[in-house]
Amino acid sequence: MTREHTPRPGHTWETTVRPLEQLVEDGQPEPRPSRAARRAAARGKRKDRQ
Repeated sequence: MTREHTPRPGHTWETTVRPLEQLVEDGQPEPRPSRAARRAAARGKRKDRQ
């Protein structure tokens, strides 16, 4: 989670672009999702139950 705010006058937004995909070699197990992704999936499941 980032806490963004409006930059000072004369400055621009600084954005870092990071690749989201990972290449997995054949025969290798799938990479484990990040903690944030696991928590978001759990929240989604809880929402569906309500």
